[in-house]
Amino acid sequence: MKLFNKHKDEAAVAAEMSPSLDISLDDEKKTIDVEKIIGLAVLAALLIFFICKPKFYLSRVGTDYRLMKKHTLGVILLIGIGVWILFKKPVSKKNDRKVSLISSIMSIPLCFLIIEYITNSTVANVLGMEPLFILINFVLLGAIYMIFLWISNSLKIAPVLLMVSMTLFAIINYFVYVFRGIPVMASDLLTISTAMDVAGDYTFNIRFPMYMAVLTMVLYVLWMLRLKETKLFKLKGRLIMTGVTIVTTVVVVEGVVLSSLLANMGVKIRMFRPMDTYRKCGCAVTFVRSINYARVEKPEGYSLDAVKDIVKDYESDKAVKAENPTNTTPNVITIIDEAFSDISVLGDFKTDKEVLPNLYSLKENTVRGWTYASIYGGGTANSEFEFLTGNTMAFLPNQTVAFQMFVNKPMGALPSQLDSEGYDGIKALHPFTANNYSRPKVYPNLGFKQFLSKEDMPEDCEYVRGRISDEDSFKKIISEYEEDRKTSQKPFYMYNMTIQNHSPYYRDSFDASKSNGTEKSIEEIHIKDYNSDPTEIYLSMAHETDKAFKKLVDYFKKVDEPTVIAFFGDHQPRIESEFLSDITDGKYDGWTDEEMMKRYKVPFVIWANYDIQEQEVPATSMNFIQSKMLEATSGSMTGYQKFLIDFQKQVPSISANGYYGADGKYYAVGDKKSPYYDIVRKYAILQYNNVIDTKNRVDDFFNLKK
Repeated sequence: MKLFNKHKDEAAVAAEMSPSLDISLDDEKKTIDVEKIIGLAVLAALLIFFICKPKFYLSRVGTDYRLMKKHTLGVILLIGIGVWILFKKPVSKKNDRKVSLISSIMSIPLCFLIIEYITNSTVANVLGMEPLFILINFVLLGAIYMIFLWISNSLKIAPVLLMVSMTLFAIINYFVYVFRGIPVMASDLLTISTAMDVAGDYTFNIRFPMYMAVLTMVLYVLWMLRLKETKLFKLKGRLIMTGVTIVTTVVVVEGVVLSSLLANMGVKIRMFRPMDTYRKCGCAVTFVRSINYARVEKPEGYSLDAVKDIVKDYESDKAVKAENPTNTTPNVITIIDEAFSDISVLGDFKTDKEVLPNLYSLKENTVRGWTYASIYGGGTANSEFEFLTGNTMAFLPNQTVAFQMFVNKPMGALPSQLDSEGYDGIKALHPFTANNYSRPKVYPNLGFKQFLSKEDMPEDCEYVRGRISDEDSFKKIISEYEEDRKTSQKPFYMYNMTIQNHSPYYRDSFDASKSNGTEKSIEEIHIKDYNSDPTEIYLSMAHETDKAFKKLVDYFKKVDEPTVIAFFGDHQPRIESEFLSDITDGKYDGWTDEEMMKRYKVPFVIWANYDIQEQEVPATSMNFIQSKMLEATSGSMTGYQKFLIDFQKQVPSISANGYYGADGKYYAVGDKKSPYYDIVRKYAILQYNNVIDTKNRVDDFFNLKK
């Protein structure tokens, strides 16, 4: 009895001395229960998602549903593993730290497999990657892991952060590729807000490999959460860890990210098909390589003396204030139309109606032809930059957005030039979200006096698939012109970047728009002997733009004041790869860089309501259109524009993707064997002075004389 009481007393004393023990155990039990509930809910949601996606398991192979068995068994197995993880006995305290350490480090190869599986779709493609590239991907992922480990000091949290963040990156990369045809590049970090604005318009179709990768990631996270919290270091160890992390980060950044190591190893991003590099070299390696592509290197032979030596032969005209457009100074209207193009240049297909009859009917007082963009599927602001400034993306980092990286202060451009000549208006119109591509900050630096966005459009506008129609966009030009004529007789300038034809081109959104009272009725275009809803919807949009443009031209035909209109698309749309393969007899996937130039080809017209010299232009580029317009209308020119006129005699077209010489041959921008290398280098030197070396910019060359 005494023994019993003695034990009882000891237990009581222990309880009194450590009351927190029971609370801790209760809290731990509650925490574990919550983890189980959340874990089961996540697994149940993933299972339901799988069941609701018949395409994941009902793909038929011959007469056998082998894919159904394979995919279903795989999902059930992984879900079962997830349940086992949640309800298995936790790792013993003795082994917890060891298991945590091994599991934490294993996050690096597992993360690599997951993100590459999302990108490559098959395990075979992932495992077929060169061992050296796999190793470098491990190093880069390991560096990120080290940073998370330093921040969290936890073998449990660090790998979870690595796994979740990198899986999310791979998913975003895939969808960016689907929507615009180009995967994520380092420079895209500056356009996140613009991407978010249009993301809601797209349908995110999840593929089975992506689903399995996410499910695997969830299982890993559940496993790590079942382990006990394991702090890695105490204060002294954390200080050492800080030093190790800093040294590791510096070595990786200097030795891999910013060095020529990856370039020397053959990691070259093929800008026509950058996804090929992602699949060949890995996500981490390719993204890091793209950082170097975002750096502007000084052109060979650049110096202020070299700039002055070039500009001495091209003197800017003096800005003469125009008082009345009925003299010789015309009103100027410039329109870049969203995704407007003629995709018949890509291959052979026929439609039930002519897509662009009005555009091609313009002959009299018209300069017309083909212009090459530096972009396709997206990146509108780069075409704006090239047209408005006369600069080219050929000498700037691939996939960067010039508006956001290089137009941080006033720069010589068409709007500021016309303003110096006394033009009225000087307005930019984009009937969509104002802040995209930092337009409110960029447009004033180019000389625009006012920026009109969606909020400035009339309430009774008609919409096409939820976007303000091109017809109403053009009506706004007319109304602004008429309003200006009430108080002024000075020549008028207005610039319009439209929105109607922006991707995506979904049948459901197209059909749904017909029942909306604000939606414009659209005449549909159909492709003969082929079924491609997105392409047909795009063609219908382009056809609608063609009709709207005719109405704008017809209006200014009746205006007494001389008026010139420059009109062209910013880029081709993102087209279904299956359609491109079919209309090219399966050759599209093997197109050379020169053949891929067809993906960047769009029609342009410069039309006037008075006599100008008609001209057919086989090839030009966005950066030359403003100088061509001024040449056709005998407008005043800067020394830069005069240089560009001369430059085009040797190099008719230049863009980020290469250039065509007067000999008709295609050349890569940096081709030192090209007979046009010297003249191209001169252009690069002038642009570097204009865009990058702004402290030493020769302003009188890039602007009209005052």
